[in-house]
Amino acid sequence: MGITERRKRGALLGALTTTLLAASSLTLAPTIASAESAVMDDAIVAGATLDWGVKESFRRYVVGPIPKGSIELLGNTTGTYQWSGGQGTAALDGSSADVSFGVGNGVHFRGHKSGAADDAPYILDVAFTNPRIVVTSPTTGELRADVEGREFVNTTTVGDWYSNENASLAELTLPEPTIDGDVRTWSDAKAVLTKEGAENFAGFYEPGELLDPVSFSLPIATQPVAVATQTTLVASADTVTQGDILTLTATVAPEAPGTVQFTNGDSTLGEPVAVDAGTATLQTSALEVGSNSLTAEFAPESGSAFLGSVSDVFEVTVTPRNTPTVMVDKLSGIDPAGEEVTVTGTGFLPKSPDTDGRYAPLAGRFTGAYVVFGSFAEQWQPSQGITSAARKGFDTRWAVQAPELALISSVPGGIELNADGTFETTLTLTKDSALALENGHYGVYTYPGGGATYAPFETFTPIEFAPAQATSVTLDASESSVFAGDEVELAAAVTADVAGTVRFTSNGERLADPVTVADGAASLTTTDLGVGANEVVAEFVPANTDVHAQSESAAVSVTVAAFPVVQINGKPAGTVTVNPGDELELRIGAFAAGDEFEIAIQSETATLPDRYTADESGFVNASWTVPADFALGAHSITVTNTSTDRVFTFADAFVVEKATVTEPGGDGPGGGGPGSDGENPGGGDKQTPEDNKGSNDPLAKGGSDGPAVSLAVGAGLLLLLGGALLAARRSLAARSGVNGIIR
Repeated sequence: MGITERRKRGALLGALTTTLLAASSLTLAPTIASAESAVMDDAIVAGATLDWGVKESFRRYVVGPIPKGSIELLGNTTGTYQWSGGQGTAALDGSSADVSFGVGNGVHFRGHKSGAADDAPYILDVAFTNPRIVVTSPTTGELRADVEGREFVNTTTVGDWYSNENASLAELTLPEPTIDGDVRTWSDAKAVLTKEGAENFAGFYEPGELLDPVSFSLPIATQPVAVATQTTLVASADTVTQGDILTLTATVAPEAPGTVQFTNGDSTLGEPVAVDAGTATLQTSALEVGSNSLTAEFAPESGSAFLGSVSDVFEVTVTPRNTPTVMVDKLSGIDPAGEEVTVTGTGFLPKSPDTDGRYAPLAGRFTGAYVVFGSFAEQWQPSQGITSAARKGFDTRWAVQAPELALISSVPGGIELNADGTFETTLTLTKDSALALENGHYGVYTYPGGGATYAPFETFTPIEFAPAQATSVTLDASESSVFAGDEVELAAAVTADVAGTVRFTSNGERLADPVTVADGAASLTTTDLGVGANEVVAEFVPANTDVHAQSESAAVSVTVAAFPVVQINGKPAGTVTVNPGDELELRIGAFAAGDEFEIAIQSETATLPDRYTADESGFVNASWTVPADFALGAHSITVTNTSTDRVFTFADAFVVEKATVTEPGGDGPGGGGPGSDGENPGGGDKQTPEDNKGSNDPLAKGGSDGPAVSLAVGAGLLLLLGGALLAARRSLAARSGVNGIIR
């Protein structure tokens, strides 16, 4: 942001108190002087004086109770405020003048301290130094000064620093001067704040504001005769190597203020150099290869006091510098597992101080060059200020000359850099993407060692690795068709002697964590295949994918059918309760249509007598009547495929409970109930056999003391009662959960 813009914001006077508003306002901004102060017949001004109090209201405000500030006199300034020793030039009749009162001489205003600490900055902080009087006509002039201060934002915010040289502060209306000998004095000249002055006065006052009047005296001496000068040029060497620094020194006699412009033929070398104690010095490395004709031209500060002069030509010859070059004996098809290459370099010659080390043990000595195989960023050069984070090295040598080689003996990789700037070494190139920089470039690099920065030593020789070796993987599955929950073993065979892992996927979804390859094989036993068609693939990922490429097997198809379910009397297994004698309609599936099955009821084993064939929908249908004396409690159903011997067990498929029977009232006081064996009528009065016949039907046995429950047995299941009903009972505690599989 420009100073002018800052001052517009600084002019928000609402941030100031009513007292400051009454005290009026000021601002600061830089400008370039436009007045030409001297005419051709100007005379020398020396010992001039200036009296200017800046602005009385501003002085009072700064030291008042609100800012609680201070006013400091700088340099030779005294009182309120007087400057002396001004120097410059002026017309003999005083109609023009340009006089300055010295750098560092002035007044410093500070107020509104931002905190209690001793070093807390001031919010109002502005200094006016090196005031300059420019007379532009017999009745007009300018007051200029160097201004340094803080941008004024408000009374609580510390603004940014700004600095402006030779800023125009006020336009002067000059009275008729009084003349005493060769001294002309202008008293109480009206000073009106300029726009630039307002922009450089901390944002307090508007343009047009009256400042304190200005008084100044100019001793104007008669124009002296200009003194001739002689300029002599010498160079630190008459022959240099391209890029070496050459020091040029111009001597001006007699000593005179001014500048020297160094040239090479018709071209200038840098900017003019100020003469100090009769000499001006320039260091340059910009000379071209070949012969260079150098001169130095002196331009006096005051053409009326001294004459300019040009030196004789000084010839300097620049010899070409060998550009550092690097050669690698193999650049492409590098084995990514590691391959040694030979690296040679030429032109690595010292160029002090650029190639001097910054760190021990080679601080101030020629540090040679690092020779590095690595992965570097696109922009990596130390000479461009790039840090080491852009340089990832894998194999490094440090090429230094023989005297320095002994000093770095404790550093691995030191090699000799010959006196003629050549070296030869070997590097091992290995591809390692895990350690390489992201988006880095593999190659052989050189750059100065020991912290030196010298662009010509920065070289890059790109290399290319051979492609990763191909691998292969095949896959076998132990089953091609299973039911949900069945185990399937997946076996992968990969390229021998290549370490890595295998990822098994089904329909693109990972089945488990990667399996480590051992002896060229990896296997996974899983029950996680989804119902339906599964396209199973094995993906081999080598441990080092830079050396060996990934591979993928052909897909193996495994079809997974839903596990069969049982319906009993139209209800899901596990939700059915029956009584002895009830008929069970079983519907079991789905299986493959046409497969044959045997069915058994477990806990108290009862095997259905027939084989049952799955219908077109894959379901097996069977009927069975619960025997009258069948064990009470939960019972499982097993279904066996007669072709494959695969057994499906449906644990706790149904529960048998004792039938609830309503007993009729007794004939006599004994209350003996029917349903006994016909011999023990019960606890009531004894009755005749005709009145209380017991049942001798074996199907009725196994009931309680109540009446026998008659069980209807389907025609297809009568064999169960003839001996197919096994007496052995299985413990329910040994059964698995619902739909458990017994192999």
